[in-house]
Amino acid sequence: FRIGDVPYGSWSFTLNPNAQGAEIDDLAFDFRGLRLGLDTAVAEPDADSESNQEVESLLVPHFSWRFDGVEHSSALMGVLTADNMAEVLTANGYAPSLESSSAEFIADISWPGSPAFFLAANLSGDIAIHIEDGRFLQRAGAAGALKLISILNFDAIMRRLRFSDDLLRSGLAYDEITGQLKMVNGQVHIEDRLVISGPSSLYQITGDLNLKDETILGEMYLTLPVSNNIPWLGLLTANIPLAVGAYLVDRIFGNQVNSLTSAVYTLDGRWEDLEPQFKQAFGSPDSPERAGNAVQ
Repeated sequence: FRIGDVPYGSWSFTLNPNAQGAEIDDLAFDFRGLRLGLDTAVAEPDADSESNQEVESLLVPHFSWRFDGVEHSSALMGVLTADNMAEVLTANGYAPSLESSSAEFIADISWPGSPAFFLAANLSGDIAIHIEDGRFLQRAGAAGALKLISILNFDAIMRRLRFSDDLLRSGLAYDEITGQLKMVNGQVHIEDRLVISGPSSLYQITGDLNLKDETILGEMYLTLPVSNNIPWLGLLTANIPLAVGAYLVDRIFGNQVNSLTSAVYTLDGRWEDLEPQFKQAFGSPDSPERAGNAVQ
């Protein structure tokens, strides 16, 4: 269906009115490339049978619209899927800042107001993210919650680490993005960490986001191979002896060791033009407790 000249995709559902409002079952739609109720593939199930049951329940999309005579409330459970997120973003009027081969969002969310008053800043619930095979592209024009992409500000980081202009133009490739978000009235907590793994890099993000104020308080752990990134090692640490030592180790042992090093960045401020601030070299996100304490 369309409203004026604006397309809203194809939808099907069963509407069941009741004394509290309405329950919408058998919900299926393709909204500008974002689908629900049309795909059966889901991310790898958890070994915990109880978790499997929860995921299976989300495979059957369900929407509730309640009205108590004064206020409306809405809730959605289901698995949202897409192919190339760049096409989804473009179809919804945003910059194609993120490409992918597939994307999956397992959602159990609610918000105050009718379905028409969906607003990210008012969301509560849980969303599990699983996106595969794509790249981040630095493009202008992202808006609202999509500015989350700018949190990483890959362009600034890669320039700071002296990567080539060719890599900057083609974007930062990733193999997989996974994470679990817990939301309460637009306040988002990253459960454990959001992980972006690539062919030769690993980004892990911890902390909290405010969807209303569009701010973040957290940390980012960046892991890269030493042998391919000697310039950034010295730049990050600002420690000549340390950089020279790492260089000598790499020259002496070469391929005999799997040389990886990491750095920790602080993420603090508004998403718009956020500049990650270098905190320390050789940090480790191995302990979720440590990561959580670091952003409090």
